[in-house]
Parts: sequence; structure tokens; C-alpha cells
Amino acid sequence: MKRREVLLPMVLLSACGRSGSSSSGEMPAQIGGDWRLASTDRPPESSAPESVRSQGMKRMLRGVYVAGTIKVVVTLFEMNSNSSAFEAMQKWPPAVRVVPFYKDQWFGLAEAAEADNTTLNAFVSAFEKHFH
Repeated sequence: MKRREVLLPMVLLSACGRSGSSSSGEMPAQIGGDWRLASTDRPPESSAPESVRSQGMKRMLRGVYVAGTIKVVVTLFEMNSNSSAFEAMQKWPPAVRVVPFYKDQWFGLAEAAEADNTTLNAFVSAFEKHFH
């Protein structure tokens, strides 16, 4: 009984240590049944908005997803912490056909000139579920 009392808290603590905050930042190849990753790149950090860089950006990634004739550009900014990502999302100015989001230490923007808000919001929800 003593061994179980010692091991159980250790197992629980080690599980807590592996939170989603260690996301690799790899763009999922497929999202839902419709969206496929068409291309990725890693823009220079200097091309990131100053408002994001000043909040502790570590790196920037971009991917283009396609479903039929609709294209969504996802730009991800790895931040120093989850709270920095959340703050960046909250401070992002509203814009038409741009949805800001965050997951763990990642702040993201999904942009689509051809998509309506319903489609873009559905895409972001699916992306957040598949992004690790």
C-alpha cells in the first residue's frame, strides 16, 4: 500500500508535466475530411507584426489549406508562454475574414478571402482539434 501511495502522485505529476504546451508546431496534413495542407513555409521573424514580436514571439510558421476553391492561410506564432499567446489573440484588431486563435503557446491567424465567417470559424475549430 505504501508503494502505491508514493507512485500514484509521481505518475500524476509526470502526466501534468506533459501538457499541450509542448506543441511541435507541425501543421496537420489534413483537417476534417475536406481541408488539405497545400504548402508551408517559415517566414522570417522580422516579417511578423511588431505587436506579436513585442509579446515574446519565438518563431513564425505559415501554411495554406485548400478545400475545393477555398484557400485558408494559417499563420502561427510560437510565443514564450500560453499567456503570451492568449494576450496576442485578445489584442489582435478585428478584421474581416481573419480569425485569431490560440492553442497552448501558439497564437494563430486564419485568413481567407473567399470564405464566409461561418466557414472560417468552422475551419479554425477543426484546426485547433488537429494541431498538436
